[in-house]
Amino acid sequence: LILQEMVRVRGQVSGLAKCCVDADSNTRTMARLFFKQLSQKGNSLYNIIPDIISRLSDPSIRVPEDDFRMILKYLYMFLLFIFVVLT
Repeated sequence: LILQEMVRVRGQVSGLAKCCVDADSNTRTMARLFFKQLSQKGNSLYNIIPDIISRLSDPSIRVPEDDFRMILKYLYMFLLFIFVVLT
């Protein structure tokens, strides 16, 4: 539903972003595939990056700094690609 733009992706998307560094390879692969497909949907990924950063940097969520960096590095790769394609 999210990829078909039938449901807005706010809120829970930070949980999906955490799955990009999950110990289970299937979970990690599915989460990364989700963000890859989302990056191909206009500005959807660009628009949710602030929400992801805000939620994952919340101390109560307790995301390890290395995981935080890996998640953002992965997501920024798509933003950089979008920027290069548009310019």
